[in-house]
Amino acid sequence: MKYSFSLSDSSVSLINTLSPLLLLRYDSTTSFTVISSFSTVFYVKIRLSITVMKGLKWVMNNNVLKDIYPDAELKPTFQPQEDVIIIPVDEQWLYINKNGLSPTEIKLLTTLYQQVNHSSQLEQHVWYRFLFNKGEMPDTTDFCRIIQFRLLEPKSAHIREEWLSSLENMFEKNADCFFITDEYGLLVEQQSGYMLTTEDLTGILLTLESEMLVKAVAFIGLFFPVSNNFPEFFKTENRIFSGTASNTREIQTFSVPDTVLAYLTEEQINQNHYLKTLKNQLAFDEEFKDIIQALWQNQGNITSAAKQLYIHRNTLQYRLDKFYERTGLSLKKMDDLVLCYILL
Repeated sequence: MKYSFSLSDSSVSLINTLSPLLLLRYDSTTSFTVISSFSTVFYVKIRLSITVMKGLKWVMNNNVLKDIYPDAELKPTFQPQEDVIIIPVDEQWLYINKNGLSPTEIKLLTTLYQQVNHSSQLEQHVWYRFLFNKGEMPDTTDFCRIIQFRLLEPKSAHIREEWLSSLENMFEKNADCFFITDEYGLLVEQQSGYMLTTEDLTGILLTLESEMLVKAVAFIGLFFPVSNNFPEFFKTENRIFSGTASNTREIQTFSVPDTVLAYLTEEQINQNHYLKTLKNQLAFDEEFKDIIQALWQNQGNITSAAKQLYIHRNTLQYRLDKFYERTGLSLKKMDDLVLCYILL
């Protein structure tokens, strides 16, 4: 197929900026080729089969979009509006106002980035309306918690639906479950006699990964009564998950107790010159980040931490001694461990 776009000068600048930043991710051969240009006319040839078109995934650097459109706003919720183009960025949304854009720029952005059209389907979920659009409160007297999840690789709609259905069946009592973007979604669990722990959910995710080749991370929120304050509680947990999931290494399931300390102290550290200097001075490498996290997760138990790290206990002991010699901080002491953990 061959597409011809008549572009303004700003559109020419946009497409020149976009072209090196766009990435096609699919298991089949694709090509995106600029054939020629004559001042304001570009001919773009796209060689895609129907199957590839269905699995197409465009990825773009959000910072560059912000440079091109400095008035664009990054928001945590998806709220369709007639005068804006909404682009998904991780678990957030970038709002670009159409005012000031040429018709070609609007067409280019919506075509290349596949403008999100989830709103009609999502609006059918009472929990989506309640959490994101100030909708009516769900009719329940149960305490509820939100399980957030994010797929680490793009998958087709069919596989996502099958994966979501399998996950949903693992919970004894859930009120709703849906994807918000192609990667991010949530499950609303009502409190019952049996509730999954982080270890249980990790086992489920590993099983689904083995059977369906879908790797995901998840965040287990806390139970709260369903009230007008519930959406605000969820927004806080969403911010915690967004920060945690982007820095994850091997851990697949997180909870509030696991992450709230780092969440509460991150801003203070960045604003405090003393703590910021100390963090830079310690300069943890990846090895010691893993050691500190393993010790933290095992309540300072060296034997358990060494087992988690797949190293001998004496090897870990030696590394801790060398760390003490270098920094004056002993990771065998809980106070020192806490300090190092919040500085990660």
